[in-house]
Amino acid sequence: MPLSKRLSAIAQLVIPGAGVADIGTDHAYLPIYLVEHGVATHAIAGEVNQGPYLAAQETIQRASLQSSISLRLGNGLAVLQPGEVETIVIAGMGATTMTDILNACPAVVQAAKRLVVQPMIGAALMRQWLAKHRWAICAEELIIEDDILYEIIAAEPGEMPAMNPLLYEIGPVLWRQKHPLLEYHITQIIKQYTRIAENLKLSKTTEAAERCRQLVKKIEELEEWRTCL
Repeated sequence: MPLSKRLSAIAQLVIPGAGVADIGTDHAYLPIYLVEHGVATHAIAGEVNQGPYLAAQETIQRASLQSSISLRLGNGLAVLQPGEVETIVIAGMGATTMTDILNACPAVVQAAKRLVVQPMIGAALMRQWLAKHRWAICAEELIIEDDILYEIIAAEPGEMPAMNPLLYEIGPVLWRQKHPLLEYHITQIIKQYTRIAENLKLSKTTEAAERCRQLVKKIEELEEWRTCL
């Protein structure tokens, strides 16, 4: 089963030869690919919504992988027992939703050997959560698909070294490895903050003015980093 560029990049970051859980699996394309290609020995596909759960069930049955993929209906990591899998994948959600899922089941998170996350928004918040909860980022990837830039982050238990706060926005591994899409990535962050700053200028409150000032300073710093590439 062919995967999208985004899911293919996520698949590359899974620990091979072990179990994987895909939380919010939708059609279960990722676990099916991982099992069919021998990357994962077994998989757990979790889905909270009935519609996607039934779609995943049909896809797994069509692939005849019911014995290798356990499809479970439930909220977030509640579908897992601690230590059932080595890699936990959470993709296609906002960072706030992801951190809520991780915070809800600490025992399951602590027993995992790798987290692979792909936040749709709030990648900086996701990196900050990882650092705070003693997960060290071991790999990062940028993918453009259908004109959307996706950030994919893999982390393993460990302490994150102290770093410039801007690296939570940019990505420490992306910066260290000078990813081919890094300049584009930083430009997109600058554009996002510029839009927010322009909207804040329309407000006359003191709080908005201070927030705007902070964003302008951050934009200037990001532009300096981009120049260094």
